Amino acid sequence: MTLRLASLLAASAVLITSQFATSQVALAQEPRVDGLFAEWSPSHIIATDPAGDATGAFDVQKVFAVNRGTKLFLRFEITSIRNLQSGATADGTLLVQISMPGNRALTIDVRNRSLWRDNDQGLTVTWSSVGYTTAPTYAASEFELVVDLATFGVVVGNPITINFSSSDSLTTSAPFTMTQPAVAAMRRSAVRATGSAFRVASVNTEQTGFLNSTRRAKILRLVDGMNADIYCFQEEYTSTATQIDTYLTGADPMDDGADWNVHKNNDCVIASRSVLLALPSPNTATAGAIVDLPLAGPSDAVVVFSIHPKCCGYIGSSEDATRLTQMTGLITTLNNLRAGTLGAAFEPYRQAPALIIGDWNLVGSITPLTIVLDPAGPNMRDAFAPQLIGEDVATWRGSATTPGSFTPGRLDLITSSASGMHLRGSFVLDSATLDVSELAALALQSGDSAATDHNMLVADFAFGAMPNCAGDTNGDNQVNGADIALVLSSWGGGGPAGDVNGDGTVNAADLTVILSNFGQFCQ
Repeated sequence: MTLRLASLLAASAVLITSQFATSQVALAQEPRVDGLFAEWSPSHIIATDPAGDATGAFDVQKVFAVNRGTKLFLRFEITSIRNLQSGATADGTLLVQISMPGNRALTIDVRNRSLWRDNDQGLTVTWSSVGYTTAPTYAASEFELVVDLATFGVVVGNPITINFSSSDSLTTSAPFTMTQPAVAAMRRSAVRATGSAFRVASVNTEQTGFLNSTRRAKILRLVDGMNADIYCFQEEYTSTATQIDTYLTGADPMDDGADWNVHKNNDCVIASRSVLLALPSPNTATAGAIVDLPLAGPSDAVVVFSIHPKCCGYIGSSEDATRLTQMTGLITTLNNLRAGTLGAAFEPYRQAPALIIGDWNLVGSITPLTIVLDPAGPNMRDAFAPQLIGEDVATWRGSATTPGSFTPGRLDLITSSASGMHLRGSFVLDSATLDVSELAALALQSGDSAATDHNMLVADFAFGAMPNCAGDTNGDNQVNGADIALVLSSWGGGGPAGDVNGDGTVNAADLTVILSNFGQFCQ
């Protein structure tokens, strides 16, 4: 794609004005491992396999591959809906086998959540050493993953082969050549998005991080650096609301010396300097409150739910059923607010827009999310927030100390009402990816995000209707470099991927539409 990119940029230079300067890096960005798959095209297929030949739950059908430098991005489709990382023992597992020059190899055991090298199961590989991330975390029939093969001596131009074993295998290992050079990571700003009315930030503090004196200092630097109006925390099991209030007031994220208000239910926390009106708690996995922001105008309140549903399990498991029950309880509370049955104190806020944010533990079915997004129900939108640096959307880094821990992925989500307010910007914060100047601007240290096993999720919102705009090719509700990358990867094709204007061809006209709406968040 890079050679094509150079000619496209030259031909389209007249279209790229100063307001799109930041998009020039994004034009060649990496694929985003987010479970959306829009950037993949038929040209990326490297193998197909017949249905019905599997001995386990994973019956592989199609295999896709692309690379950026030494990073290998894989996508594979199976015949049934399964969780990649967990399931019934009878399912078996799937081994992804990558063979490289010099008799080097990497094996990924998806169900046992382990990696090893050179066909020796005793030579384990850490997720961080190969940048391993998967999507989606919930049950599906197609998955994508990324691994960096640099540690195996792979360089651009090297041929590799890909196969599977255990549940299924390809008749012949699929060859693939690492042809594409590495690209510069997209670097985003943590500055509040233009036109936003408030910022919300959320992080799972990992086993009551606020009461750990070493980790607390790091967490509070993250809090202070984000200058959010609303903070949500999860896993604050044994701390009190008063303790969290004291710590936040001492950190003074808004630099005005004001006290903070804290609502806490079990391990879930909502904190703001604004007035909080606590909602009835439907279960121990939810803290809900009306946050009455001190803004001009009548519509300055937002309904906030900080959530931490039941961990673990898989689709159809008891844990998954519990998650669904917990989310259903939250929706009932929201419906009762809308219906005006919570009492007179809540009457002014019946139509206030809502946010659901936190560690969703979405490792079973997708149902807890789909019932929230249902247009006939809560009618919320899912913000696919990328990290500040690069295209990774993972918020859970995986435990370095717990064998068999879930591998890195997107467990923390924020959904927001489709009416009454709209997203202006969002990102995932991992301080380890920031350079010296970026750290200094936020008063952070590189290791601050390592205080917990989740990265902080940050989003900026404005009240009122979200603008309509064209160019959102991958369905993440924003027009950005990912959309440009999809157009370029589909260039010359007949769509529908990348065919923004619907004329049947992916060409410069589609690129023009994206550039004219670049940076927009869309309905």
